[in-house]
Amino acid sequence: MGHDHHHGHHHGHHDAVDRALGWAFVLNGGFLVLEAAAGWWTGSLALLSDAVHMIGDVAALALAYMMRRLSRSAATASRTYGLVGAETLGAFVNALALMGACIFLVVEAVGRLNAPLQAVEAWPVILVGTVGLMINLGSAWKLFQSDRENLNVRGALLHMLADALGSVGAVIAGIFLSYGVPIADPLIALLIAGIVATSSWRLLRETGGILLQFTPVTQPADEVLQALRSLDGIEDVHDLHLWSLDGRETILSVHLRIPDGSDADQIRRSVQAMLTGQFGITQMTVQTEFDDGCSSVEQVWSMERKSG
Repeated sequence: MGHDHHHGHHHGHHDAVDRALGWAFVLNGGFLVLEAAAGWWTGSLALLSDAVHMIGDVAALALAYMMRRLSRSAATASRTYGLVGAETLGAFVNALALMGACIFLVVEAVGRLNAPLQAVEAWPVILVGTVGLMINLGSAWKLFQSDRENLNVRGALLHMLADALGSVGAVIAGIFLSYGVPIADPLIALLIAGIVATSSWRLLRETGGILLQFTPVTQPADEVLQALRSLDGIEDVHDLHLWSLDGRETILSVHLRIPDGSDADQIRRSVQAMLTGQFGITQMTVQTEFDDGCSSVEQVWSMERKSG
């Protein structure tokens, strides 16, 4: 009964995220066409740059969905973790694409500032920006509700929030244009690029650290090491490694030296209870070594890997 409950919960959780990504893809794909046409007709850099950014966003949503499907692939002999890291890879690619879009936007804005400023129709910019803002915020809210802790979803969510900023910028630029201040268009584009680049860099650094198997920031190695050394019956701790495949669940491996004649099984049970209770680590490999050089290995795995 308990297993069926968890299975149903995870299945419903997957469906919620899949639906959120699907709706965001459809809404943003349709708006992309509208915004590109309006930007070309009015000559607004704010609309055109946001439309170019939206191409990446629509692709990012498709990538996030594809990586999410791949992450649920079953484990095999050649892929013992399955493809659970696919969502982290998708988030990394999305963050990298956002950084590229910011660079493009800065180049275009600087070019516009150095060229003679052209008059731009204000009302289409304001109208399209308002519609875009509603679509972006609606998509972002659906993604936020579905699973805001998932790195892959966070990557797609960041794209939506960046587009919402772009839409706000387009509306503000349109208001300034209506008062005959065309320079506001590229200046606002530069401001948006700076904000988006900052958020993108954070996600890029976090996902890059996971892909390179850095120690998770939520599990400081020195604290885990100190906690292990404080347990009774442990003389030394070495070869401690902590990493994560998805930014959520930490995996640990460690070697422990214990006195000759110690109850290795009891010590490993104490280690498992401490790591799970104090640090939330449920997947671990613990190897105990006696002073005489003999060793005993115990693998303690979670009963059911947390679903992303």
